[in-house]
Amino acid sequence: MARANVSVSDDQNFRSRCEQEQKAFDDWPNKWEWILDEYKERNEKLNAVKKNAMMRKGNLNMDPRSVLPFPNTTSREIGWLSSKQEFQLEIFGPYITHLPIEIKSNYKNDF
Repeated sequence: MARANVSVSDDQNFRSRCEQEQKAFDDWPNKWEWILDEYKERNEKLNAVKKNAMMRKGNLNMDPRSVLPFPNTTSREIGWLSSKQEFQLEIFGPYITHLPIEIKSNYKNDF
């Protein structure tokens, strides 16, 4: 839907903006075409590396753990997985709750 009241200055602004966009479109290859050449060169190198790379056959590291059975409770999203032994984060034991060594002061006059 066209505007009813278009002023002369609005029309001039629109035309100058269109001319600027057309000029930028025409100047783009002169300024930035080297980026496309770099991209093509990098893509060719990457394809050559992919072609020569060794591919793995299948997934070698299958996780034997299972999250089933999923609990059918209202709080099933929170904390149920950590109750299973194989999913606990503390695999080396609980955290130390107190420091075993008393730290002595380095100053002679300890206030």
